[in-house]
Amino acid sequence: MEQGKRKEYFIFTSIFWWMGFILFGVMMMVNKEVLDIPLSTFTVILLYGLEGGLLLGGLVSGMILFVRFFKRQKLVVRVMLCLFFPVTFAVVCHIGILLFLPYGIYNFVAMKKNKIEKEA
Repeated sequence: MEQGKRKEYFIFTSIFWWMGFILFGVMMMVNKEVLDIPLSTFTVILLYGLEGGLLLGGLVSGMILFVRFFKRQKLVVRVMLCLFFPVTFAVVCHIGILLFLPYGIYNFVAMKKNKIEKEA
């Protein structure tokens, strides 16, 4: 994959990870008493923020990976993916969340390696 696409993936997933961290962390901090969560406020923000970041970052990761996959397919496969969109959407969401961290780390290492090779 080219360097520009790696940077694009890293930037978009990072932005959505931070958005999810802040949104879910603050949302659970505000509703901590209502939901009767017996953890400290810092722990609630950290725990639910990490989960929210993983969720939103993973969804964006799945969408980016799916668009790249979809562009390389033949027309018949594209039509089938569109016809079975509920299954396609569920698979894209799950794969994005599962591959968010490993693929993000892989891209980060590849970007650093490419940068070192260009400097040498």
